[in-house]
Amino acid sequence: MMHNISAPENFGENHIREIKEPEKRKKREKPRFSLTTFIVTLIVSIIVSTVSGAVGALVIYPVLIPGEVPTEENNEFVIEEQSTAAAVNTELTTGEEITERAEENTFMPPESTPEVPVSPVPENTTAPAESALSKGEIYAEAVNSVVTITASWKQYYSSILGSYYRPATSSGTGFAVTDNGYIVTNNHVVENAEELTVTDYNGKEYKAKVVGTVPENDFAVIKINAEIEPVVLGNSSDLNVGDDIMVIGNALGELSYTFTDGIISHLSRSVTVETGTVINMFQTNAAINNGNSGGPVYNMDGEVVGIASAKYASDKIEGLGFCIPIDDVKTMMSDIIVYGYIKGKPSLGITIQTVTSAMASRYSIPQGCYVVALDKDSPCYEAGIRSGDVITKIGSKSVNSTDTAVSILSDKKAGGKISITYYSSGESHTVNITLAEKKPRDPRTQYTNVIDI
Repeated sequence: MMHNISAPENFGENHIREIKEPEKRKKREKPRFSLTTFIVTLIVSIIVSTVSGAVGALVIYPVLIPGEVPTEENNEFVIEEQSTAAAVNTELTTGEEITERAEENTFMPPESTPEVPVSPVPENTTAPAESALSKGEIYAEAVNSVVTITASWKQYYSSILGSYYRPATSSGTGFAVTDNGYIVTNNHVVENAEELTVTDYNGKEYKAKVVGTVPENDFAVIKINAEIEPVVLGNSSDLNVGDDIMVIGNALGELSYTFTDGIISHLSRSVTVETGTVINMFQTNAAINNGNSGGPVYNMDGEVVGIASAKYASDKIEGLGFCIPIDDVKTMMSDIIVYGYIKGKPSLGITIQTVTSAMASRYSIPQGCYVVALDKDSPCYEAGIRSGDVITKIGSKSVNSTDTAVSILSDKKAGGKISITYYSSGESHTVNITLAEKKPRDPRTQYTNVIDI
């Protein structure tokens, strides 16, 4: 059996002492030897040599650990193998001298083992990261900035008994972005509303007015005449898939201030909302139901990073919600609050409606966007376009719906130039126009399924 022997750090070569030769004895008179004396002396010499070799082996070999190397970390050591012959004196030695040499070669540990200096563990001088808020703390701090929005209007109905209007309402959610009553929500929450009522967390009601809307981004700003605690806006660009998020909203239009949570499932999805507009959104598995639209989406620092906007209406699909990234609407929000509209946004000065394939076949016109109405000071009117014409191209891109037209103009700026191809009186024409700046105005018509661009 092999044994590991631990030795103190200062153990070294000084503790392995070579067997010293005995001091030379003084010359003695040569004794007389008889044959019997010679034989006895020879036998004693052989016995002494054998015993000396055995003692040398007992001193050296019990500490041999082949294959190991001494290290400072574990203080284990190996004594190099020595030949037995090196430990045996060739001269005749008495038993007393053998005992003395054995004692000299026996390892004796030092009286005390010196302490091994221990390197101190360096202190962490970096300030600990601020811990994220708990979800309960986020709700408690955020809920006073969230409001319920109720939109009212008169719904037109027609039947065999005649036509009539009936009062209708819908509910959504919003959140304050300033302390003097500016509130952000979705456009579809306030669209076509004749009256808006805002209810805060304490149950107090306020009349609200629309300040500005961006239908193609499903975004709107409304205002109440009251002081309200604003939210803290974060950066949606900092979001990652898997991040925790929370939503506060008026679920189903009845369960006010419902708090749900989930994670970011995907950072960028092209989602077609109820109006037919395609919007960039991030995906979440947090519950977003009817009534949650327009509600704030929070990160774990209690900052708003998105606007809850849509959920697929299907009993077979769960955990599939969509939110507008807050970075996509920050500039819109600021411009609407300051100017009442988005600075630099382009306009053709017309109201259009999609020409479907069925309509095109019925009226013998191409598919595109039918010009329902236009302003006389618009760039399109000045270029010769009139009501009843059909726009088939904007720039080099074909237009087959109002959504396509809105999408093409979304990356353009007021003051830029663009070509318009349109169909009029059986002929196709192409004109170049300078885009105007889009400003708030009353609807040009009362028709449904039309868009002002």
